[in-house]
Amino acid sequence: MENTEFAQALRRHHALRVRELAAAGTEMPDGQEAIMLLTSSSDDVDAADFRYRTPSALENTLRELHKAGVDLNVEINGEPASHYLTRHMMTEQAEMYFADPSATLHGDDRSEPVRKLAAFARGGVDFFGRDAQGRGFMALGMDLLRANAELRHPETMSPGYEPSHAWDKPAFSEVVDGAWRDLSFVKREAQRHAPAMKQTITSKTRCRSTEKVQDGMEI
Repeated sequence: MENTEFAQALRRHHALRVRELAAAGTEMPDGQEAIMLLTSSSDDVDAADFRYRTPSALENTLRELHKAGVDLNVEINGEPASHYLTRHMMTEQAEMYFADPSATLHGDDRSEPVRKLAAFARGGVDFFGRDAQGRGFMALGMDLLRANAELRHPETMSPGYEPSHAWDKPAFSEVVDGAWRDLSFVKREAQRHAPAMKQTITSKTRCRSTEKVQDGMEI
């Protein structure tokens, strides 16, 4: 059963409270429960606490969990934690690419979903695993992006599509560029902050979602 104090601390990304509870010998959540609480909807957090749910607060909370011995590298819903988190991030981020052309053109590593995914990469989650289909987290992210575009923005995928105005949806090929830069940013953060983890992905499996990845980008 969920410990109410710990659950509140994790939902609020309250690193100091997590440290205090761990030091007091409070029963710790397992890795799956911890990650699901950390990614819980803002609806589960008091309005007064929501402003504290920043990427840096999240990273600090993850470090406290790691120090307390919580294993964050678990399977959630049958996939690695990194993939569960990527799925969670892309659910929020995919629409941002179509709503904000500037983010699409330049990459948006400053957006909340991307920065929080990078915080998980810095905070101890292994982003070098693969799912049952052999996909790394970047390949999964691109597959989710394509699925979202096919469902909600199919016109942007047409070969002849070009936005007529600055506020029009960008072409899917441009969305791919922005998403790839964002996911690459997360990958670099994972590599820089996990010296004990594998630093390069030796498998040459390609993401089949886009021509860009098919042309040789590693995942």
